[in-house]
Amino acid sequence: MSKEEVYDAEIFPLMGKIIEICKRAKIPVLANFKLEGDLQVTTAVLPEEYEPSKDQLMALSLFRDGYMAFAVTTKKNAGK
Repeated sequence: MSKEEVYDAEIFPLMGKIIEICKRAKIPVLANFKLEGDLQVTTAVLPEEYEPSKDQLMALSLFRDGYMAFAVTTKKNAGK
């Protein structure tokens, strides 16, 4: 199976469930899947009232601008 076929058959149905759960619980989500060639699938549920992180918003902006590779590192503050 190609990556696109795997995405369509196995990941797409799961993403539907994930999006549904995130909307119900108001959890911001950003997912990006790199398939063959230039084909990629990006899913974003980042409305302001869900309080998306600055990193999520920056990453979405990079995807929209056509950047294919970047890294975002986050650190959980101890005791918070």
